[in-house]
Amino acid sequence: MNNILFLFLLFVLNCYTGTSQNKKDSTNVYSVKPLEILAPRPEMSKEIDLMKREKTVIDTTDKQLPKDKPNNFAFIYVFKIQGDFDSLNTFNNTFSIKFGDVDTMVSFRLNEDQVDSIYSMVRNIHFLNYPRNYKSEHIMIVLPHYSYYFKVRAGNYSNDLSIGTDICSNDPNTKNLGSLFSMIYRMIHAATDFKKIPEPKLWPLYE
Repeated sequence: MNNILFLFLLFVLNCYTGTSQNKKDSTNVYSVKPLEILAPRPEMSKEIDLMKREKTVIDTTDKQLPKDKPNNFAFIYVFKIQGDFDSLNTFNNTFSIKFGDVDTMVSFRLNEDQVDSIYSMVRNIHFLNYPRNYKSEHIMIVLPHYSYYFKVRAGNYSNDLSIGTDICSNDPNTKNLGSLFSMIYRMIHAATDFKKIPEPKLWPLYE
C-alpha cells in the first residue's frame, strides 16, 4: 500500500513540475513549425524512471532475415501523441496524419535507399524476434504521453508491437527500437510529399 501511495504522489509531482516547466519554456518549445511538433521532443517531456522490470531477452537466433531485402518487405509505422498521429503504410504507399485541423491521407513513397536502410536496421536489431507484448526494462512516466505501433512483413515472417513512453528507457533493446523509429520519422518529415501537406490553422499545445 505504501508503494502505491508513493507512486501516486510521484506521478502528481511529475504532472505539476512538468506543466510548470512547459509554461516557463513555452516560447522555446513552440517556436517550431506546427507539424514538427508531432514527434518526441526532449524539451516537451518530463520523465521519471519509476522502477525496473524483469529484462526481456530477445532470441536473436530464432527468425533470421537474409542480408538482401525480400521483395515483399513492407511496414506500417504509427506515432501517436495524445489524440493526434502520423502513420506511414508501405503496404499501400500512403501517409496519414491527424494534427489539429489537418486530417488527411496522401500518396507517399520512400525511395529505395531509404527502404533498404530501414530493412537493414530491422534485420540488425532482430525486430522479428521481439515479442508482441514487449516491455522495456524500465517503467517510465513521460508527459505528454506518446506511443508507437510498428508492423513488418519480410519474406515468410511478420511481426508487430506497440510501445508507449517506456520507449525512453535506456536498456539496449528499447534503444534499438527508438533508433529505428527516429530514423523513419526523419525520413518522413524530410520527404517532398510530406512538405506538400498544409500547415494546420488550429493545432494543440501539449502542456
